[in-house]
Amino acid sequence: MPPHIGLRLYLAITFALFAIAIGIAFGIVGGRIVFATLEQRIGAVLVRGAVEALATVDRELRERQDDLNNFAAMTRHSGSLGIADLEWIGIDALVRESPRTFGCGWAAATDLEGNVVVASAAGPARGTRLGGESWFAKAREGEVAASQTAIDADGRPTPRVVLARPLLDSNQKPFSVVVCHLGGEWAAGLIQRVEAGLPGAQSSSDVIVLDADSRPVMISHRVPTAPLPVEILKPGLFDDERWIQTHWDEGADFVVAEVASKDGGPAAQLGWRAMVRRLATDAMQPATALRNQVYLFSAAIALVAALLGLLVAGRIVIPLRGIAEAAQRIGAGELGVHIPEFGGYREVATLSDSLRAMLAALRGNEARLAALNENLDQRVRQRTSEIAEAHEALARQESRLRAVIETATDGVLIVGEGNRVENFNPACEAIFGWKADEIVGRSVSELIGGDIRLRRAGPHGFDELVQSLLESGEDRGHVRTVRGRRREGEGFPLEVSLSRTVIQNVPVHIAIVRDVTEAVRAHDELFALATKDSLTSLRNRRYFLEGAETEFARARRHGRGFSLLLIDADHFKTVNDTFGHDAGDRVLQNIAEVALDSLRGFDLVGRLGGEEFAVAMPEVDLDTALAVAERLRQQIAERATETDSGSVIVTVSIGVAAISVEDSTLNQMLRRADQALYAAKDRGRNQVSVAEA
Repeated sequence: MPPHIGLRLYLAITFALFAIAIGIAFGIVGGRIVFATLEQRIGAVLVRGAVEALATVDRELRERQDDLNNFAAMTRHSGSLGIADLEWIGIDALVRESPRTFGCGWAAATDLEGNVVVASAAGPARGTRLGGESWFAKAREGEVAASQTAIDADGRPTPRVVLARPLLDSNQKPFSVVVCHLGGEWAAGLIQRVEAGLPGAQSSSDVIVLDADSRPVMISHRVPTAPLPVEILKPGLFDDERWIQTHWDEGADFVVAEVASKDGGPAAQLGWRAMVRRLATDAMQPATALRNQVYLFSAAIALVAALLGLLVAGRIVIPLRGIAEAAQRIGAGELGVHIPEFGGYREVATLSDSLRAMLAALRGNEARLAALNENLDQRVRQRTSEIAEAHEALARQESRLRAVIETATDGVLIVGEGNRVENFNPACEAIFGWKADEIVGRSVSELIGGDIRLRRAGPHGFDELVQSLLESGEDRGHVRTVRGRRREGEGFPLEVSLSRTVIQNVPVHIAIVRDVTEAVRAHDELFALATKDSLTSLRNRRYFLEGAETEFARARRHGRGFSLLLIDADHFKTVNDTFGHDAGDRVLQNIAEVALDSLRGFDLVGRLGGEEFAVAMPEVDLDTALAVAERLRQQIAERATETDSGSVIVTVSIGVAAISVEDSTLNQMLRRADQALYAAKDRGRNQVSVAEA
């Protein structure tokens, strides 16, 4: 207590402040509870508005999808159809009238390769290729919804939504893909209908639709074109149907609610979310008014309590003044002071008796305290000596450990908080090309990781490597081969033995690293020797049959097409006898080059032996296989092989077999293709023959 303030005034002020604090605390807590309760109700109302907004968007998209489904239903009872039948079944006319019939911005029908066959007036020109679009492959299998967002001349986002599905004939085989495109006019009308559908109390609310990457797709006209607040777009900010209050660039706070579709409809397929915002001053006005009333009531209670405290304090002060003076002298070190007996309140008498007893105890303890101080000084000196010895021992241990790390033949890499390099021994310098003083303190991602994943490697980034360690349940010796990166940016295979430990109460990871470039190169060379034909670099017989068996099993399991070609060079022995074996080898290489250039990247091409080759073509029916075989035969016949003895033109005979229900093994298909090959030879060579099913 300050010396210039009397005890009575001090007690009065203390009691008053305590009463005021209680009143303020009651007001704050009560006000916050009331405000939070109303705030939750207001947020729930705004969330319901967001639910209604998203439901309106999903409903309109679903209506367009239903139109496409009705559109596709016209072809299901029309027998086996092709792209040329669009006009016959009326699809041609419906597509051209789609803006009026289905409400699409434009519509188009394509063949299965994605080339536009017919389109509405605003659609793409005939022949335009849509097959390269990311959604087209899925559209050939079933319904698909996709969207992109463009920015209009006013700087506002405009969605471009594509709804597509295949047209199936009565055999449930797709022969065309129909596309409905929804653009800016549809989006402008939709956002107006969404706002009109909000509950009455939210008619002044703004609506924003976001895509899966949290980019605005559609926004109300009242929302400025400036970017949305960064915190609004953070993933996970909203948990399912939640709301928050945040500041926008318009200079005001808004209450914002967001919901995502959960019913698997078009909006859920597109990853769209609906966000509804309202000015915080408007939305929270009822809660703010009620909280202010609670604050005012609490302040009145605190004022009354403070006045009562002032009256009570005066009854206590007078008897305590004498005790206070004695206590002040004792506090100054006068242990011989006399403390008189005070009458009055029982508590005051008890206080004076206790003060006398305390003074006696102080006098008795003064000597003991001096002895304790001396003993404490001795223990401090002893403990200081022990700590100094421990520090010396720790320094020696650290010196030995550093010597081991510095002389180790394997790289020793210590990674601390934030994945920062803390230790980098000379072996690491030799492996990565960095000096220790250059890399220490930098991210370990500059050493481990990269955009090229090793064929047999596990995780290729340090975070994934640590996660793999945690999942393994190990603490040390977790070995993986990852992608290392030298200072110049060169990637190389790196074997890492990862352990985790704690140093000075800080968790760290210790990585023992080794450059395994030569081991990986040797493995790759052995793999090539085991799977490749040394002359043509095609698959050898064993590796080809392994791949063909896999594709054959997949075709039988999924009921898909699969075809085999057996190719044999005509009169090849004559080429060897006439031009020599070097020329014969060049002819075989030429046939391999033509085959690789003419076939798809995932078709399997192998040399079975001598002048015999084989091709396995997944998802290819007999007609397509015949066309491919004929094209391949012509290209080989037209391509001369240059040798030291002149140009050599070689023809081939090809046997074709397509998978049938009777084929239970790949060998059955191979036998049929071989029979077809010999039939082509018997008919005069340089031709294609089909195996009987």
